[in-house]
Amino acid sequence: MLRNKRGFTVLEAMIALVILSMALLALLRVMPVGIKGSKLAEQTTIATMLAQKKIEETREKTWPLAGGSGNFADDGYPNFDYVLEITSATPTTYLREVTVTVSWPAGVTPQRTVALQTHIANY
Repeated sequence: MLRNKRGFTVLEAMIALVILSMALLALLRVMPVGIKGSKLAEQTTIATMLAQKKIEETREKTWPLAGGSGNFADDGYPNFDYVLEITSATPTTYLREVTVTVSWPAGVTPQRTVALQTHIANY
């Protein structure tokens, strides 16, 4: 009577368990890559937001003439440095080219960078 019963043998169950564990181990090896990519995307978004903030602060000034550099420690991001460059975009003096380059992590080589550029007119 036992020969007519259908089901898994112990050997079949063990083989299935080995195949399943190999697949799970492969997935676990991919997880750190995904986490690292997610962290990089978060930092790039923060750097872009901070660069845009610095451009907006520059636009608020009456007529920006000089650039500068610093970090965003006052904004809660001490690992992000910036360089603000202001140059004349044309031979006329009514247009300035503003470039903000944000780099991170501060003081570490190699650094990642994000650069935003815009023009400000004086009319």
